[in-house]
Amino acid sequence: MTTSLVLADDHPVVLEGLQGLFRPPDFNILAVAHDGEACLKAVLTHDPDVLVVDHQMPRMTGLEVLASLREQGARTRPIVLTGTLEESRVMEAIRLGARGIVPKDLAARHLLQCVNTVAAGGTWIEHDLLRAALETRPQEALMALLTPREREIVRQVVAGNRNKEIARLMRIGEGTVKMHLHNIYAKLNVGSRTELAVLAQKLGY
Repeated sequence: MTTSLVLADDHPVVLEGLQGLFRPPDFNILAVAHDGEACLKAVLTHDPDVLVVDHQMPRMTGLEVLASLREQGARTRPIVLTGTLEESRVMEAIRLGARGIVPKDLAARHLLQCVNTVAAGGTWIEHDLLRAALETRPQEALMALLTPREREIVRQVVAGNRNKEIARLMRIGEGTVKMHLHNIYAKLNVGSRTELAVLAQKLGY
């Protein structure tokens, strides 16, 4: 399946590199943009699966683009590229709908992994950024990363309830509980129910 993209960065060399990274048949670049206003217009015009945007752009910042897309109900899944992004900005990006956040100094394969994960409906926040946000703003980070239903499932896990009991209490299928747990593990970078419970307790759940 081909993933359609809009790419936005105000540095021509970076933008050229991005275009070289995302090649057919796996990717279809619908438009490129050198500033935030052009980026917003391109996304609203072409409706790509994924937007890859630098967080520092002229005319509109990457986060301002995300805010506008969210206001207009765009279906495009945004990924934010960053040189440096403070923990508060990481949280703001997530609140504004960023499905991925990738530092520019990471290897190209990480960005490819991020785009593929986001295109498939997942979330990909670079581990160090996520860890820093969880350490400095634990409750805020968890609230931003997880949906209300996912947060309720975390509370049920901390309470010691198994999947069958969680499904009964929340009036959903046991398979749905497993699906939510899979998404929670991916978002919080934990590998098991025990790790999730320990992390959640540290964060005050």
